[in-house]
Amino acid sequence: MGIKKLLSIAGLGLFAVVSAAAGVALAKKPQAEAVKATDDDKLFSVVIDLGDIPTFSNFHKPELHYYGTSIDKYAELHLLNGTYYTTTVSYCSTEQTIDHLQFLYKQEEYGNPDVDKWSTPYEMSVTADYVYHFAFDGTWSGDNWNITKDTWDGVPRVRGTNIADTNMVADVAAKTYKATITVPEATLATDTYQIFFGKWNFGAVRTSSVNAHLDDYTLNSFKFKSAGTYDIICYNSYEDDGIFGIKDYYGPTNDYIYYVTESDNPTVDYIYTFGGSEQFGAWPGKKLTDSEGHPVSGVEEVTRNGVLHFQGSETPHLIYKIEVQIGYPVGDDMFQLNNGSSSKSADRALSGREAYWWTGNGESDACAGLNFLLELEDARNEAKDYAVCNISKETATILVNRYNSMGAFIQATYIDCSKVYTYDPQDKSQQTLVSVHAIMVKLSEISGVDLAGGFRASTTFQGVLDSSTLMIVVAIIGITSISTVGIILVIKKRKHN
Repeated sequence: MGIKKLLSIAGLGLFAVVSAAAGVALAKKPQAEAVKATDDDKLFSVVIDLGDIPTFSNFHKPELHYYGTSIDKYAELHLLNGTYYTTTVSYCSTEQTIDHLQFLYKQEEYGNPDVDKWSTPYEMSVTADYVYHFAFDGTWSGDNWNITKDTWDGVPRVRGTNIADTNMVADVAAKTYKATITVPEATLATDTYQIFFGKWNFGAVRTSSVNAHLDDYTLNSFKFKSAGTYDIICYNSYEDDGIFGIKDYYGPTNDYIYYVTESDNPTVDYIYTFGGSEQFGAWPGKKLTDSEGHPVSGVEEVTRNGVLHFQGSETPHLIYKIEVQIGYPVGDDMFQLNNGSSSKSADRALSGREAYWWTGNGESDACAGLNFLLELEDARNEAKDYAVCNISKETATILVNRYNSMGAFIQATYIDCSKVYTYDPQDKSQQTLVSVHAIMVKLSEISGVDLAGGFRASTTFQGVLDSSTLMIVVAIIGITSISTVGIILVIKKRKHN
């Protein structure tokens, strides 16, 4: 084989390595845009009996029409039980008042399958910042449907097999009603419960949050799956798809979450937790940093002042570890991020050991990846001169085994692509940004334990390599190629002699 051919092969190999490294280095994860939440300050609920409508079985698409000052909207009515329908309405502008309620439904008639049938408007006024409840009986006049307001005490209550009627207590600030009941183990299988507004039985099963606690339920009654103490809460439209929610007493548990910010500057954001005791106070909650940008008590900035670039981001997005208490009624089960005024994230379930961005659901895998990266940084900081090569074999073995147990998704998505700064022991001002995967390869060499999926030497420098590391790769490949050519020439010369 000629020297030119050998050099050509070496050159092609070098080009492939450089191209792969550069291509992966250019890849970036797109960032989701923030979504601004809105407030629902005023609420009311309505129950209507449509049983007096002629040919009741032929009607469909019942709707509530509510209108007044600066508002004119429709809300779909949902079957409650029998001929009773219900809906909840929310509106937030202080300039809006609702003065009229009217009901609309479509009825199939011969030759005209969709005829709109309207009720006469019911005169009313909904202006205060609180929860309203209306019930109506309907009578058919021949041309339209007349409604009259039912007698209504306005106080929801719970009734059970072994408990007397228990009135719910109003919480004006939270715009809810709540009653606490204890379900005994001895009568768990036979106890049934119902929820009433006035004479109207709501059943309480239209809210998705109750399904984890209820068993053998119908639209009229329900049973609990487990004995314990429960709060039955009337949220109205504070729940996504229903009127009532049920919370069991549990915890509290001390835990933590991570907040991944979008900036390398100290955050000015707040965390507000609720659903229980509002541990960080009323909205907007707790500011994560003080006036000088330092984390407050119970909050830790874990990117070590920009040393850790999570998921290989060009800018070291600061990440905060926040201590939280999860439980009910002590602790909380919901939280929100906000800037202390108008900008805020969506309300989300509070789950420990998860990483959160401003938008999106919590990610337990991201949390696991972050915890490993911090463990790796702690080991490096304890080594002599903060150097990876000075990490002991025992510690390297622990880290490699932990890494191998994380699974391919966490490794690829949160660990391998992240980067950290390494330092020149003689000159700490000289920093080099290195992929965590390259560090894991070095730890594998120190420990003698292969990385999951094999040593993967061919992909050691894939990921997010900095220019200095890439130059080292090029130099090593070049020296190796020249040495190989020299050895072959020496061998050929000896054979020739």
